[in-house]
Amino acid sequence: MGKVIEVIQDRIKFAQLEKEWNKLAGPLGSPLMCHDWFFSCAEAFYNDGDLRIVVLRSDGEVVAAAPLAAKKRWGIEYLELLGVSSLSEPSGLLYDNERSLEKLLDAVLKMGQPVVLQKMTGFPAAGNFLNGAQKIKTIVIPRPSAGSVHIPITTTWEEFWNSLQSRRRYDFRRARKKAEKEGKITVKIMCPEYEDLSGHLEAAFTIEASGWKGRQGSAMLKNGGLRRFFKTYAGLACKERKLRLCFLYIADDPVAMQIGVQYANRFWVLKIGYDEKWGKCSPGMQLAYETMRYAFDHGLESYEWLGTDEDWLHAWPVKIRDCTSVGFYPMAAAGLFGLGMDLSDFVFRRLARKAG
Repeated sequence: MGKVIEVIQDRIKFAQLEKEWNKLAGPLGSPLMCHDWFFSCAEAFYNDGDLRIVVLRSDGEVVAAAPLAAKKRWGIEYLELLGVSSLSEPSGLLYDNERSLEKLLDAVLKMGQPVVLQKMTGFPAAGNFLNGAQKIKTIVIPRPSAGSVHIPITTTWEEFWNSLQSRRRYDFRRARKKAEKEGKITVKIMCPEYEDLSGHLEAAFTIEASGWKGRQGSAMLKNGGLRRFFKTYAGLACKERKLRLCFLYIADDPVAMQIGVQYANRFWVLKIGYDEKWGKCSPGMQLAYETMRYAFDHGLESYEWLGTDEDWLHAWPVKIRDCTSVGFYPMAAAGLFGLGMDLSDFVFRRLARKAG
């Protein structure tokens, strides 16, 4: 049968790939590479017909896959990794070896559209497939991208706690005392039953929307795409028993939340939020410590902060997982125009950050 390329453009066919997809994704050890993550992105952020999921089969078995979708930017159609432009989470391609990756990328580039692969983790050196890109007359622009951070778990919780700066421990104790003056502190870290999920999710959405995200309109409660994504993904993750909904209560009021998953012996934080009315008690920080302790006490390997590496996360002894973005621009009108616009946008954003 040999090597066969298939381009999937509808959700039904993509849904049928679940078992084969997860077999390829399993060794990567990231929930963000599993079928349920990308399927939820497809459901939430794209219209029918936008999918361009490129699959490479060898003798009938899936050996590589590019979870892509078409999206208009600057008036031209690009291909992008599913969900990255909406969620800003690490992503990537699936493949069993670098030879399969080369064949997969070759098929993607022959589609003749600009392709932007953002925030990829574990991507190999570009040299092997750059030659192939040149043969197809494609300009390749690799660049570093904002990574994510994690805390490796190599000690007991007590040893980790005592290794923190005394100022951090003092801040936590002070916040806890302030909260205790208001009422009893309760923490729940749960994988709810599917029939109870909707109510717990609404509570999490409400907490997140009570802060600046609600005012900006970027909260899950206000943003239709994000809401659809987390409802779909939480439902699928709940059925697989990997979902973790975490709440901190003060006097029975839910004041902070985390949406996460426990996968590949790691705790992954997807969303955080707290009620600003309780800001003086630092409820978000308190819940973070509680879920970290949960990860330590359950013998997990790491605590993973998803999203973008930000300064406030370095209050803890975190390590960085690097990400890479690569743009592929065919040497045709649409590709060259897209390259020019993307470079201009990149320069503008860097100047804006420096000015800020």
